Amino acid sequence: MNPTELGVLFANEVRTHHNDHRRQAVMAILSRRGFPPGMTVLEFIDGLRGTKDMWEVVTRMDLVAFCACVSNVSALQGEIQQLLAENNVLRGERDRGQARRRTRLTIVQKDRLKEIVSGLLAAQKDGLSRAELAAQISDPTLRELGLPRRGVATKLRVPLSELLHDQAIGTRGEKRLLKYVHGSTERRGGQAPSE
Repeated sequence: MNPTELGVLFANEVRTHHNDHRRQAVMAILSRRGFPPGMTVLEFIDGLRGTKDMWEVVTRMDLVAFCACVSNVSALQGEIQQLLAENNVLRGERDRGQARRRTRLTIVQKDRLKEIVSGLLAAQKDGLSRAELAAQISDPTLRELGLPRRGVATKLRVPLSELLHDQAIGTRGEKRLLKYVHGSTERRGGQAPSE
């Protein structure tokens, strides 16, 4: 590495640190100052435009960071995190350290779940609810399919619906008392014909 490259790298590093310090200073000022009551957003923005250094930093901030500084959300951060956790918004983040994503079943997973459900229902004369079916699927089978235990009952909706459409399974009962049974049943108000 020649001396000119070192000089360029050093200048870039100094500029980066300088920009970080300027950003931190602006964020601290905005947090302390906050959004003055009785002032419109346009007046507030115009006031920021009047200070060249602050305006340069503010134009590079993302909207969430800017709003958090202006409204002093940092004081409420703990309460917000607790409320989100209580409402299960952060359920997946606690386990994996990343945002939870909703995923659809692949065709292979769906077909395999249809086979499993058919087998489980064939072994049960009285039928099973969706939750009972989900509980009957073993953990090794779920690992093989690449599905987590949580939410399996919800994932069973599509395979069950397709099996009902194909008349491979039927239903007994209504709404919350609904049970899925092996083989097709004649639908009369959700009840299977009497035997």
